[in-house]
Amino acid sequence: MLDRENAATFYRTLAVDYLLAHIRTMPQPDRLTKLTWRLVVLAVVSYCILSFFFWSLVDVLTPFIAPLLWLPVLAVALAAVVVAIVLPIRRWRTQRIRSLLPLGFFVACFIATRFISFTELWLAANFRLRHTDRENVVKRIASGELRPNVSHNASLIALPRKFAPVSLGGGEVDVQRDGDKLKILFFTYRGVLDPFAGFVYTSDGSAPKDGDFNGEFFVNRKVEDRWYYVSAGP
Repeated sequence: MLDRENAATFYRTLAVDYLLAHIRTMPQPDRLTKLTWRLVVLAVVSYCILSFFFWSLVDVLTPFIAPLLWLPVLAVALAAVVVAIVLPIRRWRTQRIRSLLPLGFFVACFIATRFISFTELWLAANFRLRHTDRENVVKRIASGELRPNVSHNASLIALPRKFAPVSLGGGEVDVQRDGDKLKILFFTYRGVLDPFAGFVYTSDGSAPKDGDFNGEFFVNRKVEDRWYYVSAGP
């Protein structure tokens, strides 16, 4: 008779052998199935990546060119949907439910992305990753080391190159003083005309108000002590 240890080893080996034998007998995906899965996964991954990094790309490519990046993503998504619909039509007799999996996966991912704010995720990541550098800029402005230096706007400071990434749209910050109070706007989006968005530092911890930085805020929320996120329209 087998002792407990040997018996456990025997049954594990038996189970593994059975699983491997079952896998070998399973029908291998054909070319159409492989193509469908590749298109579906490519569509989902490219959509998520572009959605997350979109505002970084806007800063690099401008608001006019960056939206064009959606065209190839939408083309891949359309192709994935078409092929995912064709697959069960062509393979229903042999694959049955398995032929519906790519389409089901695509639909499930599409629904899931409706509940995910990629912009909010990007803003949170941007705030944390650039927070130390922004605090350094605040200290340099408060001490007078950095002063307005843009000829056409007396409230703008063009930051040194190493600090430029903390404010998108040109590496400039907007500074507003009211006595001892200091407010600094670090852009996360800088529109062609009046719209803008960004993180605002306030020295006294008070929330920015309409009229600050010549903006009317439709988003104005606290991120942490002395820091706010604002978005202003025309």
